[in-house]
Amino acid sequence: MFVSRAASNLPQSTSTAYFTISADDPGLPAVEILQIVGVVGTSIQAQANATKLEHEFSGDLTAILDINGDTAAGNYFISQDPTTAMKHVTGGVPNFVSVCLVAGAIKLNCAASSTGTTRWTVYYRALQPGASIVTA
Repeated sequence: MFVSRAASNLPQSTSTAYFTISADDPGLPAVEILQIVGVVGTSIQAQANATKLEHEFSGDLTAILDINGDTAAGNYFISQDPTTAMKHVTGGVPNFVSVCLVAGAIKLNCAASSTGTTRWTVYYRALQPGASIVTA
């Protein structure tokens, strides 16, 4: 399954919930994230902006990536190691080793206030009956 979030402005020096994972049993893994892909819509402002993906209860899904000046149509994705920064490429998305998450919010955290837009898609598999991800 997948869910897509429409293009929006970057969070301004904060974390913003982009997706919400729901499940009947909040103590058990709800979904297996197969990949999270972000696409730059409007080019990112040319200034340092340490950015990462986070999960409300599990912590950082990626280490920091400086998205300074990234151009339209570039892709962001999670690498195979959560201690590694998101990757930025201009074509294709490599394989990802999945991660299981409990119910809670997936957030984008930007350290600076920069102009630019991104849109995001999460590919996932439900691990509990009725578990889902929706846009926040």
